[in-house]
Amino acid sequence: MKYLGIRLRSREMFVACSVVALLCGQAHAQNASAPDGQGLEEIVVTAMRRETGLEKTPISISVLAAAAIEKSHVVDLTDVTRLTPSLVYMPRGGSEGYLSLRGAIIFDDSPGTDPAVSMYIDDVVRVSVADVQPDVYDIDRVEVLKGPQGTLFGRNSIGGVVALYTNQPTFKNGGSAEVSYGEHHLVELKGVYNAALIDDNLAARFILSDSSVRGNVRDVATGGELNGEHQLSLRGKLLFTPTDALRFVSSFDYLHRQGTQAEWLLGNYQPALVPGLTYAPEQTAQGKPGEAGQTNWGLTERGDWTTEMGTFTSITGYRHLDSHNTKTLFPVDALILNAHEHDNQVTQELRLASPVDQPLTWIAGVYFLHNSKDRPVDAFQDYLPGSFFARKASGFPAPILYQNVQVAHTTSGAPFADVAYDITDKLKVDVGGRYTWQKKAGSAYLNSTGGVIRGSDLHAAQNASWTAFTPAATLTYQATSSLMSYATVSRGFLSGGFNANSSTAKGLAVPFDSEYVWNYEVGTKFNGLDNRLHANLAAFIDRYTNLQVIQLDTTTQDVITTNAGAARVGGIETDIEGTPVKWLTLGLKYDYLDSRFTEFLINNGDGTYTDNAGHKVPFTPTHRVTASAEVHSGFSVGTIAVGGDYTYRSTQEFTAENDTPQAIRALTAWRGLVNLHASWSSNDDRWEVLLWGKNITNLHYAVYAQSAAVYIATAPEFFDHSKYLYEIQPGPYRSYGVTLRTRF
Repeated sequence: MKYLGIRLRSREMFVACSVVALLCGQAHAQNASAPDGQGLEEIVVTAMRRETGLEKTPISISVLAAAAIEKSHVVDLTDVTRLTPSLVYMPRGGSEGYLSLRGAIIFDDSPGTDPAVSMYIDDVVRVSVADVQPDVYDIDRVEVLKGPQGTLFGRNSIGGVVALYTNQPTFKNGGSAEVSYGEHHLVELKGVYNAALIDDNLAARFILSDSSVRGNVRDVATGGELNGEHQLSLRGKLLFTPTDALRFVSSFDYLHRQGTQAEWLLGNYQPALVPGLTYAPEQTAQGKPGEAGQTNWGLTERGDWTTEMGTFTSITGYRHLDSHNTKTLFPVDALILNAHEHDNQVTQELRLASPVDQPLTWIAGVYFLHNSKDRPVDAFQDYLPGSFFARKASGFPAPILYQNVQVAHTTSGAPFADVAYDITDKLKVDVGGRYTWQKKAGSAYLNSTGGVIRGSDLHAAQNASWTAFTPAATLTYQATSSLMSYATVSRGFLSGGFNANSSTAKGLAVPFDSEYVWNYEVGTKFNGLDNRLHANLAAFIDRYTNLQVIQLDTTTQDVITTNAGAARVGGIETDIEGTPVKWLTLGLKYDYLDSRFTEFLINNGDGTYTDNAGHKVPFTPTHRVTASAEVHSGFSVGTIAVGGDYTYRSTQEFTAENDTPQAIRALTAWRGLVNLHASWSSNDDRWEVLLWGKNITNLHYAVYAQSAAVYIATAPEFFDHSKYLYEIQPGPYRSYGVTLRTRF
């Protein structure tokens, strides 16, 4: 395995971590001479299902705290991604999104598939791709847990977990309100109020967030502006503490989003059938705008009962969502795709955690999930005479109507346990495991006008179940109060599922298998120099088997999810933050990934096979680095802070075949994504003015790309491999604005 041009084995990775630990230990010896001054913020996380300090938690984890969320004007998961280089987030339209960590991703919106990285909000999982775009207003922190979390978080956390925690009610009256105005007539109105209804017994917290923005892409076919959006978000929490030992939190959240979508097309030739096609990133020629909308809401009830034996916790969650997405391409409306999704989800977790002030600590519990997904998709394909697609549709009237309806019901249950023992004052061992049972049942239906796309109508019943045991073991060594090192072996799995596309009923009914990974990781964490320096380093190797990938079935020409073989993903993750002087904070985050398929044979349908072993795993940039700095100082008129960050990310692949044209792949690089902020706060902290700019150089980069030539290319153009025409999903364009906030 190569790391920065040096060939490292597992033993050498451990040596590298030990060298860093030694250097940190030398820095620790200098603590007595460190100058006086304000240190870094101490962050508490719940990655181990109980509160621990970030620097004492033996997991590779990135945290975005409330202060960073506010000063950088973080409003959604795309903003979280630009400040967390290890996380890859791919929004596909206004009501669909995918998460990737360490190369784990399933880029498939079929109800019969599951995500490879789980999102949790207040310990309730969100399993739908249409439910991972939350409003992050009034968020306490975002925890990004890297690597499989199969013991404490369970199924479909094979690449990691993104966990968001909203602020809790307190027994204090007060709140805040803010207004923002920015580029493209962005207007945001937000407010939060906390009320102590009964002293020390009953409190409530309410938030409202409303935002609207005009489009930033001009449709040259109509003169209109696309990519505009309106979003309304509500959240309420009620805290009830009848006794010191009992604590109940009831929560409600609601989100409504509606907007238009623009398609960025990019090619190296002008199609003969559609001359004058625009390729500018801030222009489109759709004629009919894409549209996206969703209405999601949920209820959560959490109860904690503390006894001498430990703390018993019950978390009940219900989620409901309706979303729709209309996608259009080209001024001739060669493709109009309408997708809807209707989801209902119930989860229940019960766990008992021992007290922490003893050598032997443990957590044990059970988990249950039931989810129902209904996703009907209609495609209107008004093909162009003379296009390559028209050859397949020859003899059939346009437009062709293609319908795909898949219904999936998922039921999952799991007992789990984790036990930690202090062997000595410095050495600790932690072992755990989870046994998961999961069943999926549902149906699939496909048809098209005249049987052009899929032959005759297809009906299939879908039913299968899977089980998996996911253990984990961690050895932790606390060399000093400032220096901790750990070594972990853990297993994760991504459950099997069903395809929504196939040319046969059998292809719809036969499931693909679960995916598995073994993770081997060592790391060290340092917190010293009077809390003025935090340094975290992790090195890992992840070995995947039964890898789930989307690929072309060459015998049927269907694009399906299948088990491709095996892959190895290894790398190094670093996160350093320091305050060399009390008025300056510096940060550096760097990730390196070496990701390759080790087994990957594709049947070409003619008795031959293509071996893709050695190909790079999609969505795994080799290098990702973010450097940040902020200067801050207090004056008689208040506190002023000015800062920013710079991110570089190398290119990534979109397909397992690694066949994306070089010019398109080059667009995936972040060659200097720059964000800036400046703020003034009054001395009594009642007033704040914030100036912010995101992607201030207006870098145009690709989040996702797929070929679109089939609909408008002639046959000679389509088979000319020197020509390409791609649909690009862009990252957010430049935005800047000002926020006025008051606290009361």
